[in-house]
This record gives sequence, structure tokens and C-alpha cells, in this order.
Amino acid sequence: MKVPTYSKYGLKKFEIEEADEHDRKVTHLLTHTLPLLAGGALGILVFFIYFFKSGQATVFQIFYQAFLFGTIGIVCVGIPMAFFVIAERLYFHYRSKNNSKYRTIQDYKDDRDSYDFWKIRMDESFWRMLDGLSIEKEVINIFMHKGYALKNEFETEDGEHDHLLEKDGKLMYLDFKTDRVIESIEYINTLIANKAKSGADTLVIFSKFGFAKKVKEMAIDKGVEMLTFKDLIKSVKEVEK
Repeated sequence: MKVPTYSKYGLKKFEIEEADEHDRKVTHLLTHTLPLLAGGALGILVFFIYFFKSGQATVFQIFYQAFLFGTIGIVCVGIPMAFFVIAERLYFHYRSKNNSKYRTIQDYKDDRDSYDFWKIRMDESFWRMLDGLSIEKEVINIFMHKGYALKNEFETEDGEHDHLLEKDGKLMYLDFKTDRVIESIEYINTLIANKAKSGADTLVIFSKFGFAKKVKEMAIDKGVEMLTFKDLIKSVKEVEK
């Protein structure tokens, strides 16, 4: 996993900084300055038109008009805001398509973000701080980056939901245990039976706290793949970006 550096992209640091500052100014102009100016101008125009039309007003009418002008103000700012937000997106889309230097800078940033994303996931402490559901999502994400497609879920007799993933026409049954060490051979046999019922070709079990020795020996004999944090980190290193 090579570190993306701007020099490898033929860029200089000041070019990236200038592009970032330019983007910041354009974004602020299109999403703050221009919508507020346009909204203020529209609000003032509506106010004067309505004021000269209505003339004197009672106390009740004053409150009513204040509410009305407040509502109109939101509309006057909201419409320009929506217009200029769309304009901002079109501007950056056009720039990314027609400015080769800007496109190179974006490629560098994307690769840098991708590198940082996977680098964090090579730290065992990252995995240990996750809860069970987060671990499941992260592990499935790794498999999907390795070419697997998430097909559906298999509901066990206990009401749990294990995952089925497919690659090259082969179906994988993926089970998670994140609350304790897997020590029960019966549990492995149950998963093997579930795999057969689901029509999966392989069975992969992840355990946050590892496997007992007797379970490892039995699982290996049955062709079951066992995953721990170290195996996940190894898989991260194998992901092609």
C-alpha cells in the first residue's frame, strides 16, 4: 500500500492550496453571499410593493404583515439558495470535466482519502473499539471491496440473521460472534447445517474474541474458515484500490 504523494501526480503543494482556497471562495460566494444578497433584494422589493399598496394598518394587521413578511423572507432567501447551490454543483462538475489540473488534484485527494481509510483499518485498536453491528458492516465492506456481492440474509432457528455473499458464482455463508470466545463444537455444527440449508458453498466465521483450540481443530477438519482481527487486517492489506 503505497502512500499517495502530490509529487507523484506532478503537483506542487502551493497548487493544491490555491485550488482549495479557490474552491472555498466559490462555495462561500454561491451558498452564502449571493443567496443572501438576492434574498434581501427580493424581500425589500416585496416589502415596498406591499407597503405602498396597503398603506395604513391596524395593530392586528401589523402582526399579520410581520408574519407574512417573515414567511416571504424565508421564501426570498430559500429560492436563491436552492438556485445557487445547484449552480455550485454545476460549476464544480464543469471544472472537474474541463480542467485537467483540477481533475488531477481531485484524483490525488481521492487516493489520499482512500489510503487513510484503509490505513486506519490496519490498526487492531480500531477493530476492538467497534460494537458488534459496526464490526459486521466493516467486515462485509472488506469482502465487497474484494469482489463479493451481498445477496441476502439467512434467518436461523434462534432468529439471528447471518449474511450470504456471492463471488464468481460461489455463495459464502458469513457468521459473526462478537460477545465471547467460540468454545462450542455444537455451535460450529449448527452453522455447518445452516450453511447447507442456505445452499452456500463455504462457511466463514468471525469471532471478536477468538476460538477455543478444540473448535479450531474441528473447524479446520470441516473446511470452515475462521477470522479474527489479525485476519481482517491481512485482508485489508490485500484489498486492491
